[in-house]
Amino acid sequence: MASVPQTAPQPNEFELQDQTGQTKITYYRNAPGPIIQGEPVGPLLKYSGPEGALSFRGPAVEVQKTLIGEMISVNLTPQDDTGSLNFTVCLPPIVFGSNRSQDFSTFCVKAAAQGDTLQPGAQLSYETEDMRGTAKFGPQAL
Repeated sequence: MASVPQTAPQPNEFELQDQTGQTKITYYRNAPGPIIQGEPVGPLLKYSGPEGALSFRGPAVEVQKTLIGEMISVNLTPQDDTGSLNFTVCLPPIVFGSNRSQDFSTFCVKAAAQGDTLQPGAQLSYETEDMRGTAKFGPQAL
Protein backbone atom coordinates (compact mmCIF):
# COMPACT_ATOMS: atom_id res chain seq x y z
CA MET A 1 0.00 0.00 0.00
CA ALA A 2 1.36 3.42 -0.91
CA SER A 3 2.32 5.47 2.10
CA VAL A 4 0.93 8.98 2.47
CA PRO A 5 3.18 11.69 3.92
CA GLN A 6 2.40 12.16 7.61
CA THR A 7 2.09 15.94 7.17
CA ALA A 8 -0.96 15.52 4.91
CA PRO A 9 -4.29 15.47 6.76
CA GLN A 10 -5.78 11.99 6.78
CA PRO A 11 -9.50 11.44 6.22
CA ASN A 12 -11.36 10.52 9.38
CA GLU A 13 -14.95 10.43 8.10
CA PHE A 14 -16.32 8.42 5.17
CA GLU A 15 -19.82 8.45 3.70
CA LEU A 16 -20.69 5.74 1.18
CA GLN A 17 -23.67 4.30 -0.62
CA ASP A 18 -24.34 1.63 -3.20
CA GLN A 19 -25.60 2.30 -6.75
CA THR A 20 -29.27 2.06 -5.72
CA GLY A 21 -28.96 4.10 -2.51
CA GLN A 22 -30.36 1.12 -0.56
CA THR A 23 -27.16 0.57 1.46
CA LYS A 24 -25.57 3.58 3.18
CA ILE A 25 -22.50 3.65 5.40
CA THR A 26 -20.99 6.36 7.60
CA TYR A 27 -17.62 5.44 9.07
CA TYR A 28 -15.48 7.43 11.51
CA ARG A 29 -11.93 6.30 12.27
CA ASN A 30 -12.52 7.73 15.73
CA ALA A 31 -16.08 8.29 16.90
CA PRO A 32 -16.85 12.02 17.01
CA GLY A 33 -17.00 13.64 20.43
CA PRO A 34 -17.75 14.31 23.05
CA ILE A 35 -16.41 11.15 24.64
CA ILE A 36 -19.09 9.57 26.87
CA GLN A 37 -18.07 7.58 29.92
CA GLY A 38 -18.89 3.90 29.42
CA GLU A 39 -19.02 4.16 25.61
CA PRO A 40 -16.24 2.34 23.76
CA VAL A 41 -13.71 4.62 22.08
CA GLY A 42 -12.30 4.07 18.64
CA PRO A 43 -14.06 3.62 15.32
CA LEU A 44 -17.78 4.05 14.67
CA LEU A 45 -19.64 2.53 11.72
CA LYS A 46 -23.29 3.32 10.99
CA TYR A 47 -24.95 0.92 8.57
CA SER A 48 -28.34 1.30 6.89
CA GLY A 49 -29.46 -1.37 4.47
CA PRO A 50 -31.79 -4.32 3.90
CA GLU A 51 -30.81 -5.70 7.33
CA GLY A 52 -31.91 -2.50 9.10
CA ALA A 53 -30.23 0.55 10.66
CA LEU A 54 -27.33 -0.60 12.83
CA SER A 55 -24.49 1.13 14.68
CA PHE A 56 -21.14 -0.41 15.70
CA ARG A 57 -18.51 1.11 18.02
CA GLY A 58 -15.03 0.35 19.25
CA PRO A 59 -14.15 -3.37 19.30
CA ALA A 60 -17.31 -4.26 17.29
CA VAL A 61 -15.57 -2.65 14.27
CA GLU A 62 -12.65 -4.67 12.92
CA VAL A 63 -10.05 -2.71 10.92
CA GLN A 64 -7.39 -4.47 8.85
CA LYS A 65 -4.78 -2.71 6.73
CA THR A 66 -4.14 -4.64 3.50
CA LEU A 67 -2.34 -4.08 0.22
CA ILE A 68 -5.55 -2.81 -1.40
CA GLY A 69 -6.69 -0.53 1.42
CA GLU A 70 -8.30 -0.66 4.85
CA MET A 71 -10.88 -3.41 5.29
CA ILE A 72 -13.58 -2.30 7.74
CA SER A 73 -15.73 -5.22 8.94
CA VAL A 74 -18.76 -5.65 11.19
CA ASN A 75 -21.09 -8.53 12.00
CA LEU A 76 -24.60 -7.62 10.80
CA THR A 77 -26.24 -10.71 12.26
CA PRO A 78 -24.71 -12.77 15.06
CA GLN A 79 -23.83 -16.44 14.55
CA ASP A 80 -26.66 -18.81 15.46
CA ASP A 81 -28.19 -22.03 14.15
CA THR A 82 -29.29 -20.27 10.95
CA GLY A 83 -25.90 -18.68 10.16
CA SER A 84 -24.48 -15.18 10.24
CA LEU A 85 -23.90 -12.20 7.94
CA ASN A 86 -20.69 -10.14 7.95
CA PHE A 87 -20.17 -6.86 6.10
CA THR A 88 -16.82 -5.50 4.89
CA VAL A 89 -16.09 -2.27 3.01
CA CYS A 90 -12.70 -1.49 1.45
CA LEU A 91 -11.40 2.06 1.96
CA PRO A 92 -8.62 3.03 -0.45
CA PRO A 93 -5.75 5.32 0.56
CA ILE A 94 -6.89 8.94 0.08
CA VAL A 95 -4.80 12.04 -0.59
CA PHE A 96 -6.67 15.34 -0.39
CA GLY A 97 -6.38 18.01 -3.04
CA SER A 98 -6.94 21.68 -2.26
CA ASN A 99 -9.92 20.95 -0.01
CA ARG A 100 -10.51 18.41 2.75
CA SER A 101 -13.02 16.28 0.89
CA GLN A 102 -12.39 13.69 -1.82
CA ASP A 103 -14.81 11.48 -3.77
CA PHE A 104 -13.85 7.87 -4.49
CA SER A 105 -15.25 4.53 -5.60
CA THR A 106 -14.82 1.17 -3.89
CA PHE A 107 -16.69 -2.02 -3.08
CA CYS A 108 -18.27 -3.88 -0.19
CA VAL A 109 -18.72 -7.58 0.50
CA LYS A 110 -21.43 -9.37 2.45
CA ALA A 111 -20.33 -12.83 3.59
CA ALA A 112 -23.10 -15.21 4.63
CA ALA A 113 -22.12 -18.20 6.76
CA GLN A 114 -24.09 -21.42 7.05
CA GLY A 115 -25.63 -22.39 10.36
CA ASP A 116 -24.16 -24.91 12.75
CA THR A 117 -24.54 -27.84 10.34
CA LEU A 118 -21.33 -28.34 8.39
CA GLN A 119 -22.32 -29.47 4.91
CA PRO A 120 -19.75 -30.30 2.21
CA GLY A 121 -18.81 -27.28 0.09
CA ALA A 122 -18.07 -23.62 0.61
CA GLN A 123 -18.88 -22.44 4.12
CA LEU A 124 -19.33 -18.81 3.06
CA SER A 125 -21.19 -17.23 0.17
CA TYR A 126 -20.33 -13.73 -1.00
CA GLU A 127 -22.28 -10.83 -2.44
CA THR A 128 -20.37 -7.76 -3.65
CA GLU A 129 -21.61 -4.25 -4.42
CA ASP A 130 -19.94 -1.23 -5.95
CA MET A 131 -19.94 1.79 -3.64
CA ARG A 132 -19.40 5.52 -4.16
CA GLY A 133 -18.12 7.60 -1.32
CA THR A 134 -16.71 10.83 0.00
CA ALA A 135 -13.74 10.96 2.37
CA LYS A 136 -13.57 14.01 4.67
CA PHE A 137 -11.28 15.49 7.27
CA GLY A 138 -13.58 16.67 10.06
CA PRO A 139 -13.55 17.54 13.75
CA GLN A 140 -11.97 15.04 16.14
CA ALA A 141 -13.37 13.71 19.44
CA LEU A 142 -13.05 16.08 22.38
